[in-house]
Amino acid sequence: MNIKRLSYLAIAFFILANSLWFFVDRIETRIEERENVLKVRSRLEGEANRVSNEHVLNVSAELQKISRLEDLEKFSQKAGLLSKNEREAISPILRAKLFEANFRRAELYLSRAGNLLRVDENHPTGNQYIERAKNIYDKMEKLAESGIPEQIGEYYYLKGVYYYRQLIFIKDPKKEMAKVEELIGQSAKNLFMVFKYLPKDWDTEVAIEVLQKKAEFMGAGGDTLAKIRLDLLPSNDKNKGPLFAIGGLEEGRN
Repeated sequence: MNIKRLSYLAIAFFILANSLWFFVDRIETRIEERENVLKVRSRLEGEANRVSNEHVLNVSAELQKISRLEDLEKFSQKAGLLSKNEREAISPILRAKLFEANFRRAELYLSRAGNLLRVDENHPTGNQYIERAKNIYDKMEKLAESGIPEQIGEYYYLKGVYYYRQLIFIKDPKKEMAKVEELIGQSAKNLFMVFKYLPKDWDTEVAIEVLQKKAEFMGAGGDTLAKIRLDLLPSNDKNKGPLFAIGGLEEGRN
């Protein structure tokens, strides 16, 4: 009996030992397989990040070369096909460039309006140009609210003029004095931000001086809406309008 029991025990121990060895071997194999999978995954992720970074650099370089509004809008549509990380990487510059391009297009319309309305304050095409500029400004509102890249003083300057120009669209300055004060305040806030990045910038100093004079002018009242609008429209003649330094206006569509 004892010999049989010992034999059974020996057989059972042998089976258990083999089972344990097989179990341990399976665990080690799975650990090794998992480690290999993690290594491959890490390598693939690293390669994907490298490719993505190169793609972002290429897309950013392409974006830097674009200035025309229509081309930027096409680029913006194409950017929707990028990954989330890639979109986040280029979106601040894209928003800033879209803001500038839209601003320059509106500035061109306002400049043309000024040339016509100073000859005839009821000129229909001049009023149409103002309406086109307003439509652009309405579209720019989200771009202005979304912020601009840090340390780019030029965009604070454009935003300062952007808020100032909106005084043109106010129908009744006396009744909308709260709106007038809000726009002047926003304009001044952004213009003064320029000095953080461009200390003693001459163009900004002139713009602030113009803004202060126009604020006093709007508050005084007494002039017709047409006269107020003419004094706010851009002009190359210092006797006809404020001299904000906005160079390189693009050739907009009629």
